[in-house]
Amino acid sequence: MTKGWKKAEEPKKGRPWARLLLLCLLAATAAFLVWNNGYWDLLLGGGQPQESLLHARQGEATKASPVTERGRREAAYEKDLAALSGLTENQNVDSAIRQDAAKQLAQMIEEHQTELAIEDALSAAGYSPCMTLLQNGALTVLVETKELTATQSATILSLCAAHTHIGVENIRIMEGKR
Repeated sequence: MTKGWKKAEEPKKGRPWARLLLLCLLAATAAFLVWNNGYWDLLLGGGQPQESLLHARQGEATKASPVTERGRREAAYEKDLAALSGLTENQNVDSAIRQDAAKQLAQMIEEHQTELAIEDALSAAGYSPCMTLLQNGALTVLVETKELTATQSATILSLCAAHTHIGVENIRIMEGKR
């Protein structure tokens, strides 16, 4: 061997029972957190996932009502509006973030006005109550009807296409409960 090189020392084995005890303690702590706070708190760092619009609750077999879903949409809109307005008005927030919030706010207001215009057009055409949701370049329309015919679907698609820049391939029509 050459001078200056030393043989590598083997790591100490330690006490295997201490490692096992630590592993059991960590597993018990994780189990307690999941049991006490729920899986979503542990995974996401927040509360239970919010029920998304146009999706029935787990275990419900009935279809969603346009009136109920519209109320949920409006509540979410008001909450988002307040949050974005607060960001744009807060002088302690970085100007780039305020500008981004202002862009998002303008887009959100435009989309909401489009949703309301489509709902007015659908109501005038006899599809009342109804609800629309415009998100990520797609439009979902919820109408309250027993069974939607091809003619009714074509009328709804035509009204939606006339009020938006969205192609018919990105418009989904759902039947609500009656």
